[in-house]
Amino acid sequence: MTDTAQEAENVRGNRIVKFIVITLVFPTLVIAFSYVLLVPAFFVQYLLVHVVGHLIFWSKTLSVVALIGGCWGAYTVCKLIWPRPK
Repeated sequence: MTDTAQEAENVRGNRIVKFIVITLVFPTLVIAFSYVLLVPAFFVQYLLVHVVGHLIFWSKTLSVVALIGGCWGAYTVCKLIWPRPK
């Protein structure tokens, strides 16, 4: 009977950790990683505007690319801390 209580406690603990990862950790990491990727995007943006284009187009395109990269990085880190069943 104590095994069932411990398993229920583990399930509750895993659900709490998953909830915290989804609501707090993932969005924070997405913001942090996208900001980190935006710094080199500024330099690339000025080169692209100088060679082939419009400032508004390249700024929106590079911000979307940085956001996608930030989501991928946050997913990778959250996958490492996601609780797995034993």
